[in-house]
Amino acid sequence: MAKSKRELAAKEAWAKRQKLKPIETEVDNPISNTNTNLTIGEAVTLLRAGNRMCRYGWNGKGMFLELQVPDTHSKMTLPYVYLKTADGNLVPWLCSQTDLLARDWMIVI
Repeated sequence: MAKSKRELAAKEAWAKRQKLKPIETEVDNPISNTNTNLTIGEAVTLLRAGNRMCRYGWNGKGMFLELQVPDTHSKMTLPYVYLKTADGNLVPWLCSQTDLLARDWMIVI
């Protein structure tokens, strides 16, 4: 999924303010050249801003989280976070103790 230059510039400006290194990376390889020191709180803030997030510590290739905000045609009535699994399925996601305390969250671009 390609991001517009404006979206990328906004992410880079945010990362610069946070003293992070914003680097474009593909979902299939979200680890390479990416800052991996974000906490769950920062990850949630970035999810709310429309970013996809993943953890360095996850084993599956291409896995990420994304926030789904229901619209008028949805059966859901509140926003929720889903996980794209390594085999391409989308499933509801709940945070584990390990995910909660991890400091290796990163943005997937």
